Amino acid sequence: MFLFIWKKLGYIRIMNNRTDFCDNCVLLRATANFPLLFMHLNQAKKQRDYINQKRRAVVQTFADFDNPVKQTCLISCDLSEKKRIPIFSDQPAQYYYMSGFTIDICGMLHETSHQQSNYLFPEGHWPQEKGISLIGSIWFHYFRHHPHAKVSERMIIVTDNCAGQNKNRWLVWLLASWIIVAQHSGNNTTEITQLFPIVGHTKFGPDRNFALISSATKKEAICTPSQLYDLVNSRCGKHNSAVCSSLVIFYDWKCFLEQFFDKTVPGIKSMHEFQYSIDHPGAVFVRVDSDSPFKRIDLMAAGVTVEHIRNPDGVKYFPLTVDKFKMPPKPIDDARQKQLDMILKHYGTLIGTKEEYQGPCTL
Repeated sequence: MFLFIWKKLGYIRIMNNRTDFCDNCVLLRATANFPLLFMHLNQAKKQRDYINQKRRAVVQTFADFDNPVKQTCLISCDLSEKKRIPIFSDQPAQYYYMSGFTIDICGMLHETSHQQSNYLFPEGHWPQEKGISLIGSIWFHYFRHHPHAKVSERMIIVTDNCAGQNKNRWLVWLLASWIIVAQHSGNNTTEITQLFPIVGHTKFGPDRNFALISSATKKEAICTPSQLYDLVNSRCGKHNSAVCSSLVIFYDWKCFLEQFFDKTVPGIKSMHEFQYSIDHPGAVFVRVDSDSPFKRIDLMAAGVTVEHIRNPDGVKYFPLTVDKFKMPPKPIDDARQKQLDMILKHYGTLIGTKEEYQGPCTL
């Protein structure tokens, strides 16, 4: 039979090891617990169908309304695995044991236009804290500068369930405060919905564009942040673009938000939909899935009013009030610098100068 198939097809493909599978699926299959497995898969499918239904409804708003204010803005956000440069098309043997200069990538995908803004963060040029300081500052920049996010009254954000980045009290507080201060920042946003797929079943739009970037980096050598910036802009498909880290101002959102909020969402990990509205400032409505009722949770601390959030200093209004919470870049320490110097010593003729190798992305 094997020889018959071989002669018929003329080639054989060996399947690579598959990765990034849902932990629950793997464990339930391994223990042959098929009733729970089917229940879990049905739950994941139901949530994904619900998100896709929202996506189709957003596309319909573009057909129904010529005014972009009435169109819903749907954004998908995800962090890519970090890139270490230099990236060689033919990797030298010695480089296998070295840890290259790190560039983190965050993708913000505008689902209707399919345009993804990839924020590039070279090591030593940002605070290097992958929590609310990173995600909040990226979102703050995107909301204020993306033309559709800036003018739309309704916004939907789809993210994965990472507790350190997307599903925590700080991000809930940030979106609750953004609804209150958006119009003082030149935005029209009056309603935000945040949706989460089921844990382990979170492959979505940004991952597709990250794959294009990874594929492109395998075809040519990338030795500096500026070369990666050019690659993303020119050779990763028409829907990918790069954004320099120098355009993003980083803020200590924890310190800023703790002035106004102290309530949290009980059982936040089990919730998959969060809604914020200007009609209910300082509150969030949450539910487990699309069939569950919403539960209102008031987030503001005792004695805090909407005006306190808009104008905490009593002198100047948001966003000027967050300027004192700016965070400086985290410098590269001596031990890490020795590792990078070793790479420059071995491959300096290919990489260039230290300033080029460890510099920011240039426009």
